[in-house]
Amino acid sequence: GTCQSRRLTLELQASEAQRNSLELQRDAEVAKLTSESAELQQELQSARDEQRTARAELLSQQRLHEEERGRLLGKQRDLEEQLISTKEELDTAVARADAADAARKAAEAWLNAHTDETTSLAVRQILKMTGRCASVPEPMTWNSAGSRERDRLRITGDNHLEILDGLRWAAARSKESLQMGVRYMTFSFVNRGFWVWCGVTGLGRDDIGANEIARNSWHLGIGDGSAKLVVKNRLIHQSNGINGRVAAGLLVDMDVGVAVFDIDGTVIGGALSIPKGEPLWAVALSHGGAVELKVKGVEEAPSSSLAAMAKPLLDTSVGDI
Repeated sequence: GTCQSRRLTLELQASEAQRNSLELQRDAEVAKLTSESAELQQELQSARDEQRTARAELLSQQRLHEEERGRLLGKQRDLEEQLISTKEELDTAVARADAADAARKAAEAWLNAHTDETTSLAVRQILKMTGRCASVPEPMTWNSAGSRERDRLRITGDNHLEILDGLRWAAARSKESLQMGVRYMTFSFVNRGFWVWCGVTGLGRDDIGANEIARNSWHLGIGDGSAKLVVKNRLIHQSNGINGRVAAGLLVDMDVGVAVFDIDGTVIGGALSIPKGEPLWAVALSHGGAVELKVKGVEEAPSSSLAAMAKPLLDTSVGDI
């Protein structure tokens, strides 16, 4: 009985030790599972955080894309509106150009269908109706005091200019200026030198010489059997076969800014553009001979000069200098 009791005790102790070992194993497994669960929870939380961050970035990029899309759509609308506006402006400009071209062709057709005489009558009537031509124009007189070559000039009767030196150029300017209205003036040459020039200049100050006047004038030169139309030292037109004693005429419309030169009633070149609303003085340049200046009524202007005022202007941007 003692042996059996001891055996039962040993079996009970072994069973208790086995139970304790199993509990330790269980606790180790629980601890391991708890640690793994914690790690999984941490990884899950990290994945959720990354997902939220990625979603926030995606939403931010989406908003940026929407804003950029809106900006591009707005710019597209602006460009379309500008294109429509530009097209309308272009259409308007083309329509105006077509109208101007049609008016020009109609004017050219009218001029081609009418003689200088009928055209000049129309111009005379227009000038008469607008009251821009004086029936008794104010006279113009020569002024030698304003010339740098005054010692070589002699003036008699106010409008008769004589240039004494036959070798060197000299110039004279009128005392009075042209400022408004329509005027017709003549330059009659007596004992004309090799070349003589007449016209208008915008130089109103004193002590100016022939070279400076020549560079700043709209004038007509006659000599060596030809006539040259020059604008500020640029040759615009030349006519040949000018011989004998001649008189030059100049018809100016200061209100419109147009000038027409003629020789003995024949227009030289055509109408020129002159400064509008600015004073101009009559000038004469030569190296010998005499020039007589007279201002006449528009009714004494040649029909060809009046007709030329209604025709297209000469291009003064081209020509030899």
